[in-house]
Order: sequence, then structure tokens, then C-alpha cells
Amino acid sequence: MVSVEFLITSLVVVLIPGTGVLYTVSTGLFLGSRATVWASLGCTFGIVLPCSPVSPALHYPSYQCHCLSGC
Repeated sequence: MVSVEFLITSLVVVLIPGTGVLYTVSTGLFLGSRATVWASLGCTFGIVLPCSPVSPALHYPSYQCHCLSGC
């Protein structure tokens, strides 16, 4: 059985926006919609690239790549 404390903590973690969301929204507010698209793509590539199969070729340390089992 899942405890009430766990459910409350999970709800708080899910509802609080991350740094990527805050960066993308603030970029959109101050610099416009075109900059928002670039900011969202930059945040996406910042997550996807270290977890991609090319990350060993880019010399990412293996401890940073936890998305793929092959790293």
C-alpha cells in the first residue's frame, strides 16, 4: 500500500515546473515565440543528446548517461 506521504510528495514534485519549463516560458515572455521554439529545442537536445548512442563519441562520462543500458 502506498503511503499518504508518498502521494503528497509525488503530487508536489509533479506540479512544480522544472528549470527547462521556467527557461522556456521566460524566454517566450521576454523574447517572443521564435526564441521560445529555439529554447524548447535546446532544452530537448540537452536531455536527448547525452542519452543518445553517440554520447560515447562525444566523450560524455559514463556516469552521466543513465538513460541507456549500453552506456
